[in-house]
Amino acid sequence: MTQGLGRLDLAVITLALGEPASSLNRQGRVARWIFGQRQGDLPLANPKLEQLRKYVIRRRLFGGRAATENLTQLHDAGYDQADLREIDRFIDRLSTAKRPRKNLQFTKRTEIFMPRLLSTYGRIIISTALLPLPFWSDVAYAQVSTPIDPPITIAEDVPGGPGGPGDGPDGDHIAIGVGGMYQPAFVGAKKYRFQPLPVIDIKQGMFFANFQNGIGVAPLDNETITVGIGVTMTDNYRRRDTPNRVNRVRMGAGARGFVAYRQFGLEASVGLTQVFAGGTRGMIADFNLSRPIMINERLFLNPSVTARWGNAKHNNRFYGVNAQQSDASGLREFRPGSGLLDAKAELGVQYRLTDHIGLGVMGGVSTLLGDNKDSPIVRKKTAPYGLGFISYNF
Repeated sequence: MTQGLGRLDLAVITLALGEPASSLNRQGRVARWIFGQRQGDLPLANPKLEQLRKYVIRRRLFGGRAATENLTQLHDAGYDQADLREIDRFIDRLSTAKRPRKNLQFTKRTEIFMPRLLSTYGRIIISTALLPLPFWSDVAYAQVSTPIDPPITIAEDVPGGPGGPGDGPDGDHIAIGVGGMYQPAFVGAKKYRFQPLPVIDIKQGMFFANFQNGIGVAPLDNETITVGIGVTMTDNYRRRDTPNRVNRVRMGAGARGFVAYRQFGLEASVGLTQVFAGGTRGMIADFNLSRPIMINERLFLNPSVTARWGNAKHNNRFYGVNAQQSDASGLREFRPGSGLLDAKAELGVQYRLTDHIGLGVMGGVSTLLGDNKDSPIVRKKTAPYGLGFISYNF
C-alpha cells in the first residue's frame, strides 16, 4: 500500500464498491417521486474523494475501459500513478473477494441479438426450451446493488483473482426480459416478419448462455481476452419464405468456438461454427469489430461491423438450387462455392432506466456477398432490420 492512500481513501473505495450506478447522478424530483428518496447525501463534499468514489463505481460496474475516462480527473485531484495502481488493485481484490463485479455487456461478445439466429418462431420455442430463463445476448448489463461490508484490508490470496476465468469485463450476472424484432425471413429474402422474442443473458463463472454464442463455457475470460466453446443454433428458413417454395433449411445446432480480444476501447472477435445436427451441416466463420461507447452513466452506444464466411457445403445448401429443385420450381440451377457469405453494420443504443431495468434498440443493415448474392432465391441483397427490448438485471 502506498503512503499516498490514507484510511479515508480506503474507506471511500470500500463503500463505493456497494453503491449502484444511480449514485453517480443527482436524484431528480421525478425520480424521487417514483422511486423514493435515495439514501445518503451525494456527491461527497470533498472534491478529491468524490472523484475517487466515481472512479471506483465506474470501474466496478462498467470495466476498466469506461473508468479510464476519469483517470485525468483523478490525477488532477491529487492521486499519483502509484496511488492509481494501488486503487485499481484494491478494487479488483475486494470485487473478486465479494463476488462478482458486474457491468455493461454491450459488445459483440455479448452481443445484440443476431438476426440470423432468430429467423423463425420455431427457433424461439427451441431457444426457450434450451434457455429456460428468458433473455438477452448483445445488449445486457448487470448492476451490483447488494451493499458490501467495508473491511479496510486487502485479501492477498484470493482464489480466482483478477485476470482469472470468470473475471472478465462482465462479471457473473443474470438478465431476463422481452423484445421484438423486425427483419427479413433470411438474409436475401424479400418478406419481412415481426417476431416477439424472449431475451436471455447468463454468466456464472465459466458458464454462459446467450443468443450469440449459445450455451457453453469460457475457460479464459479476463479484461483483455475471452476464449470459449459452446453449442449454438444456426440459420434456417421455411419453404414458404423462398420463391416458388423451392427449398427449406431446418433449424440446426452447431459446435462453436470463439475468441474475443479487447484493446484501445475496441473489441475484435472471431468465431467458427460447425453445424452437426439439422441445418446445412456446413461450416461458418464470423468476424466482428465493435466500439462500445459510454455517453454517460445511463446511455450507451455500440456500433459494430460483422462479416461471415461459409464453406461450399453451407453456401450450396442454403442458397443453392439443385436440378430436382429447379425442375419443380422453374428456377435456374445454382451451385455456389465457399466464400464470403454476408456482412452487416449495426448500431445498438441502451438506456439504463433504473439500476435494474434497461431499455434498448438496435438497427442494422445486412448485405449478401460473394456468389450467394446471385442465387435465384435471393430477392433483396441488402436490407435493414431492427429490434427493441426491455430487460431486468438481477
